[in-house]
Amino acid sequence: MLDIHRLSVSYPNGDAVLHDVSIHMHEKEIVCVIGESGCGKTTLLNAVLRMPGRLGKVEGEILYHGQNLRDMPPGDLRRLRGAGIGMVFQEPGASLDPIRKIGDLFCETMRAHRKIKKSEILTEAEILLARMGFPDPARILKSCPAQLSGGMNQRVAIALVMALRPDVLLADEPTSALDATSQVQLVDELLK
Repeated sequence: MLDIHRLSVSYPNGDAVLHDVSIHMHEKEIVCVIGESGCGKTTLLNAVLRMPGRLGKVEGEILYHGQNLRDMPPGDLRRLRGAGIGMVFQEPGASLDPIRKIGDLFCETMRAHRKIKKSEILTEAEILLARMGFPDPARILKSCPAQLSGGMNQRVAIALVMALRPDVLLADEPTSALDATSQVQLVDELLK
C-alpha cells in the first residue's frame, strides 16, 4: 500500500534530517517508527503527505498503491489526504480550528471527500466520538476545540481522521496527550 524508497529529507535551512529511509507497508499491517525526540519521525510523516512549508529538499520515492506521491499534482494529493492517507498529528491544534464547532469540522472534513447529508455526518460523528470515550457526543459536536482539554481535542482529531476511513493511517504519537485509560481505549479503537 505504501512504499518509501531511499527517502532523504532536509529542512529549508539545509540541515539534513533523514537519510536513505525505506519502509514497505502492506494492507492490515502496522508499522511503528521509534526513535528519540528530534530524530525525524514527524519529518518522515510530513514528507509522505508533502505537507507544505515544513520541508526543504525531499529525495527518493513515496509510492501509494504504486503511484509516486512526489509526482502527484497538488489537487490530486489534496483529495488523497484524508480519504486515502489519514494523518493524526501529535498536536491536535495542527488540525483543529480552535473557534469552529466540532460538528462543523466534521461536516467540512467529510464533505470534502464524500457526498453525504449533514444529518448522516452528525450521526456518524456521534458514534465515533462515543467510541473515543465521550459520554455526551452531542455536546462535544456543539463545542469548539478551545472549550475542550488537550486530551479531548486529541480524541476529536482522531475521530475526524477515522470518519474518512483512510486506507493508510499515519499517527504521530497519537496517545501522548491522553491518560492511561484513554490510551488503551484509543489503541483498541485504532486496531479495530
